[in-house]
Amino acid sequence: YDALRHKIEERGTRYFPEHNGEKLYGELVMILAVGGDGHVLQTEVVQGSGNPMLDRRAQAIAVAAGPFGGFTPEMRREADQLAVISRFIFSRDNALRTQGGEGVR
Repeated sequence: YDALRHKIEERGTRYFPEHNGEKLYGELVMILAVGGDGHVLQTEVVQGSGNPMLDRRAQAIAVAAGPFGGFTPEMRREADQLAVISRFIFSRDNALRTQGGEGVR
């Protein structure tokens, strides 16, 4: 999870969401489904920021940050995909931070 989180935070900070030259700030909760090969299979915003554009940009950032590391053989014996619930925080210091990381198979 830490490697996934770092890649998403780096991508989101580097390509901080904007619309018409204005930064988009806010928080949302998203579920990321990651396949055994490390690619994002699906994203779902389960608690929106109140700004649909920010929510869509957050989903695009999560997908573009991949692929993440593939599953180890032990992980593959347990699951073929992993769903990660994470809070995305686009803060006024123009950085993306994520919190959470609870996994569901």
